[in-house]
Amino acid sequence: IFVFEDEGEKQIMGKGYYAMLLCKGEAVPRATCVIKNELGETVLNGVLDEAGKISLDELSLNRKYKLSVTGIDPASYNTSVLRIMDYQGNMIHELYLNSMGWVELELLMFNYTDLPLRTNIDKSILTIDVSGQVYNETPGDVGADKLITIIDEKGETVAVAYTNETGSFRFTNLFPELDYRFHLTEKSNALNIIVLDRGKSIVLPVLEEEAHYIRLKGEEAIQLVNEFNETVYISPEDIFVINRIYYSYNSAELSERAKTQLDRLTDVLNSNPLLHVELRAHTDSRGSSETNLLLSKQRADNTAEYLILHGISAIRITTMGIGES
Repeated sequence: IFVFEDEGEKQIMGKGYYAMLLCKGEAVPRATCVIKNELGETVLNGVLDEAGKISLDELSLNRKYKLSVTGIDPASYNTSVLRIMDYQGNMIHELYLNSMGWVELELLMFNYTDLPLRTNIDKSILTIDVSGQVYNETPGDVGADKLITIIDEKGETVAVAYTNETGSFRFTNLFPELDYRFHLTEKSNALNIIVLDRGKSIVLPVLEEEAHYIRLKGEEAIQLVNEFNETVYISPEDIFVINRIYYSYNSAELSERAKTQLDRLTDVLNSNPLLHVELRAHTDSRGSSETNLLLSKQRADNTAEYLILHGISAIRITTMGIGES
């Protein structure tokens, strides 16, 4: 016996809408895209074309979906962005993949031609990533979709991640603190958690669904003020990736978006007058190794020149070109 209920409103399909996947400004072709509705039902399972695009014609407007991407290096999730375009070619969403390779999206029915889109708000340039794995007896015996949260001293959630099929997880853009409290759900059945941080592997017991990770001891922490005038604690071993410092092929020219990020670095340096920095730049693997090494050095030097132009002493800055390595 089947009972059908009228939802009370007509579903309008997203005719002409499409998604486009980019990584560091370049299209990502041939990746697999799976979209599920709020009931967990798969409504689209397809492959991105050579331009990194896939049609969203089968999706309804004003409905929420979960879009997952596979077939690309998981390490590139943090630098991959999904652009949702409407039938007029206007970008209506710019969504960054989380550490598990998925985003939540909703197609909205508006005329975007004259609508000013909200600028994406970046988090602090002084943020860290922490990854790890939960397990019961041996690593790998806890499966996917187990919720892990980081809670503060007030018991409030500050970050959320889910495990993959091996129980591994990754938190990105974390506020640098001296310690963290990981909270697991009862359904995870995990007794241990491995935390990977700064090249170190720390095994912690899970007691009453929580594990306490002391990231830094007070005597080894560097106390800084970030660009939002908030106190953060970092280690001399920490390396920070300044978001959206991307270059055109064979170019060392800074984009306007890159300059905006460097303005924030200038704020950090001005707020911490004793701070010295080493700027490292990279290239991709196109071109010869020798050419790429020189190009990366030029990119680092151009970044330093921008900071110097904006009042930062050259004595406080060193540069290094990494090339394609």
